[in-house]
Amino acid sequence: MNGLVQAQIEELPENRVRLTVQVPSHDVHHAIEHAATDLAQTAKIPGFRKGKVPRQVLVQKVGKERLMTEAIESHIGGWFWNAAARTRVRPIAQPEYEFELPTADDVDWEFSATFPVPTRPELPDWTTLEVGAIEPEVPEDLVQQELDALRSTVAELVPVEGRPVGPDDTVILDLISPGGETRRDYVVELGRGSVVDEVEHGVIGLSAGETKDIEFELADDSTQAVSVTVKEIKEKVPSCAPRSSRASAPRSPRRSRRSSAPTSSTRSSAPRSWTRRRGRSSRRARESCCEAWPGRSRRAGFRSTRISR
Repeated sequence: MNGLVQAQIEELPENRVRLTVQVPSHDVHHAIEHAATDLAQTAKIPGFRKGKVPRQVLVQKVGKERLMTEAIESHIGGWFWNAAARTRVRPIAQPEYEFELPTADDVDWEFSATFPVPTRPELPDWTTLEVGAIEPEVPEDLVQQELDALRSTVAELVPVEGRPVGPDDTVILDLISPGGETRRDYVVELGRGSVVDEVEHGVIGLSAGETKDIEFELADDSTQAVSVTVKEIKEKVPSCAPRSSRASAPRSPRRSRRSSAPTSSTRSSAPRSWTRRRGRSSRRARESCCEAWPGRSRRAGFRSTRISR
């Protein structure tokens, strides 16, 4: 069977379909030859071994009608399902065949099959469909929090005078340890966890120019002190604020690039005993102190690489 059968569809009442299938002559010839071989294997004809009976003798013995019936019944199912696949119909039960036996194996042959198909669904008008939607409930404080975060990314950092350090300020500090380790003009944005909690909380309330000794614990439960001097206080002013309010804020003289704004180099070069990377816990920040202070360093050359100027 070479798959060249042709078919025509006819829709009938009660969800039934009639498929008329046309089978080419070479497919009919193949089916008859195949049926003759099968009959020759089972027919008992005196003077001939099984499978060696000539076709003319076989037709005389069993009859031409039986040979044609055997050929059609053994192949009609394949022809039907081939045609059904080509026409994309979906039978839901075995078909009922109607046909007349072919008169010869060198002419085209035709049969019809009637079978039920699935009920065709009645689709509604999609323009009238309504789909429910969930009304989102967003808390007002969450909206305000996101707005503040967006404003903070574009805020302008301006110096302030006349008040001490607040919890949301950005301060420029000088950090000096009793052993002489120094970090000058170090920029700290409070509330970000860039320094240990004791230093971050200790500078709140100090005014520009004030110095305070602050103690904090190390990883071995010992304490260490550091002298913190507030050199400058800055605050963020949203860029969407009125131009007059930004202009009224006092500005300090232009500072050199070395001490004006936080850079990646100033942040990364601070001694680990005072600073910690964002996201580290306070415990992790204290554990790094053992490697930063003189006498506890595990890496050679710390004094020369960590002491500035």
